[in-house]
Amino acid sequence: MKHFSLKCKINLLIILVTTIYIAGCSSDGVIYVQNLKCENLNNPLGINNLNPRFSWINISEQNGAYQTAYQILVATEIDKLTEDKQDYWDSKKVDSSESNLITYNGKKLISGQILYWKVRVWDESNKVSIWSEPAKFSIGLLEPNDWSALYIGFTDENKNEVNLSVNSDSGNENVNGFSLAPQFHKQFTVDNPDKKETFNLHVNSLGYHEVYLNGKKVSEDVLSPAVSQFNKRSLINTYDVTEYIKSGQNNLIVWLGSGWYTEGLPGVAGNGPAFKAQLEEVSGDNITDILVTDESWTARNSEYERISNWRSGRYGGETINGNLETRKIAIENPDQLKWNKVSLVDIPVHEVTPQM
Repeated sequence: MKHFSLKCKINLLIILVTTIYIAGCSSDGVIYVQNLKCENLNNPLGINNLNPRFSWINISEQNGAYQTAYQILVATEIDKLTEDKQDYWDSKKVDSSESNLITYNGKKLISGQILYWKVRVWDESNKVSIWSEPAKFSIGLLEPNDWSALYIGFTDENKNEVNLSVNSDSGNENVNGFSLAPQFHKQFTVDNPDKKETFNLHVNSLGYHEVYLNGKKVSEDVLSPAVSQFNKRSLINTYDVTEYIKSGQNNLIVWLGSGWYTEGLPGVAGNGPAFKAQLEEVSGDNITDILVTDESWTARNSEYERISNWRSGRYGGETINGNLETRKIAIENPDQLKWNKVSLVDIPVHEVTPQM
């Protein structure tokens, strides 16, 4: 009996110590901050304004816990996300229960920037949480003078590979000499990219596009950009291509499809897909153009031709000449193929805005 009582006392002591330990650990961070979003997006690239809004979710295992204050830090590098090193915004402690769409109120932002942020909160007992994991966002190209790039396209007058023409009987068409699914190529050099540098590629295509860098497709997106009415606006997609960049010679391929950029539809000019693109190196506050679209690019017909004219109820399809090996070479070994001159395309002035 005495032995049983001793065991009970030991067990009770273990339970008591464990309970105190767990309670002590919980009190260090009653609230945990997770799911950071900027403009309601996770780590967005190329947002469309200079006054971003931040949101987060508070999580607690303690019933009745709630936020009474927050503090946000914003900096150009993750290493600078401290109260003494931040270079863009320290909100200080703000007495507020709000955690949704908190407007940035720091140093003026500029197009093309990449910034990092994190947040911590205080609970109803004035206990402060640990800092959240860092998140990031970048600013898109917001004004016409942010662009050095020019619109380019590929027309019959510049090609000496194949001369396609409208074939009304078959439904295949190459409208007014424009290639409807051309591939564009640009070679460029990067000398020993630094780990702190980020390379952002901004693409404004009139028609759909896919991007390949050094033989790999950039992003998993399809049918980019989103549909817009071209007499009102066209959209910019921004890609972080840092992981695809290598030291030395690089090959960039942009493959267009005409999609809804078709003669006769509102705002369409040039009768074929066109695009402009700008690759920027971002390091802190320094933004440098690495390449832009201009007459130095080259292009070729892809193995794809479009069927029908993309009117309501006539979406057609596409024909492929079956030479898939050539398509692979164009993406992975472009130097093995013949490329031709591109044309500058005169596109009417319209709103060009980042796609959120």
